[in-house]
Amino acid sequence: MMLDPEMLKIKIKAGKEYDIDLNEVLTVDEHNLNRAYVEQAALYAWWSAARAIASKYSAQLKKKLDLRRSELARNLRKESDESLLRWTLSDIEARILADDQYGLLADKLIEAQYHEQLLTGVCEALDQRKEMLISLGAQMRTEARQDLG
Repeated sequence: MMLDPEMLKIKIKAGKEYDIDLNEVLTVDEHNLNRAYVEQAALYAWWSAARAIASKYSAQLKKKLDLRRSELARNLRKESDESLLRWTLSDIEARILADDQYGLLADKLIEAQYHEQLLTGVCEALDQRKEMLISLGAQMRTEARQDLG
């Protein structure tokens, strides 16, 4: 599978907008491991904070969506009680799903969850980067001992 470099770019809104190339974030320069070690904790902290912001936003949208569903269901049941024709639960559900505001909130939630999943993937990649740095450091120490002895 060929990776498209464009797929490894991400745009984040966290107070301001960031356009980030994930190749640059996740790449380790084997000739400058000390820098990679020093940067690792800060990178992970930044990305996990971005993920937390995305998670909070998703939760807020989910709450708004649930409240809209509840409000619509209550109003539709009241309308049904006042009309000659009783609506079934399926009728009410269909009307909820057809509500424009509900649809917009649902779309926003889907998008927010997508961004949250992307950020979770970046954090997982940073965990793998950390493990790789540990392995590279151990390998370099072993090679250095072999060269000395």
